[in-house]
Amino acid sequence: MSQMNWDREVDVLVVGTGNGGLTAAVCNWEMGTKNVLIIEKQDKVGGTSATSGGGIWIPNSHYAKEVGAEDNPADAKAYLMNTLFWEDVPEEMIDTYLE
Repeated sequence: MSQMNWDREVDVLVVGTGNGGLTAAVCNWEMGTKNVLIIEKQDKVGGTSATSGGGIWIPNSHYAKEVGAEDNPADAKAYLMNTLFWEDVPEEMIDTYLE
C-alpha cells in the first residue's frame, strides 16, 4: 500500500464510490454542502457495486409489489440476520431498514 501526505480540509469526506458513497455525496451536495470530497481506493468508480452489477436489494418495497413480487418483512429479516451474522449489525438497525 502506498502512503500519501494529505493537507486538505473538507466539509464532508465520502469514502468509496459504490452506491452508498455516491448517494451520500449527492445528498450532501443537494442539501447545500459545497465542499464534498469522494475518495476511492480502486482504479475505477463503483466499488463493490460495480462488481455486483450495481444491484440494490430493497425488501418489501412498493416497487416490487407493483410488479407482483411476493415479499414480507419477516422473510427479509430472516435473510438479513443469516447473511449479516458476522458483520455485528444490531438487530434494531435491521428492523429500521425493513420499516
